[in-house]
Amino acid sequence: MIKIRDLGIINLGSLRKVDRILKKIKVKCQQTISIDFSECLIDYNVTYLLLDHILQKARCCNKTQVIRLEYDLNFSKAHVLNCMFLGSIELGITDHHEVLESELEEALNKWCKKNKIVIDLVLKPIFEGTPDQYKYGR
Repeated sequence: MIKIRDLGIINLGSLRKVDRILKKIKVKCQQTISIDFSECLIDYNVTYLLLDHILQKARCCNKTQVIRLEYDLNFSKAHVLNCMFLGSIELGITDHHEVLESELEEALNKWCKKNKIVIDLVLKPIFEGTPDQYKYGR
């Protein structure tokens, strides 16, 4: 599992920081690719670049079946999806204006089914409770 916080970057709000992350991480060709964004701030202006990189690596790797994304701030699923994927070239969401949750989920499901990869989004509560889990591509 790649923990973004362990790379010394908490705020992913700039292209420079996302570029630093891309230089530090090695996305390996494996069955499950796990990225933990816990304790980090994600920003729709640039976070999609990191995720597009991961989606592209997974798409090109015949081994990858699951991409697991974990996040722990108390935001709605719609907000997290917008922050992670708005602007995504891989998903075809290149407009940088907020998109409806249903549109993002449709794009995720379409990409996942086309590439035979499941995206597992886990939204963990900050304090206590059971994480909410959403699967795309099944």
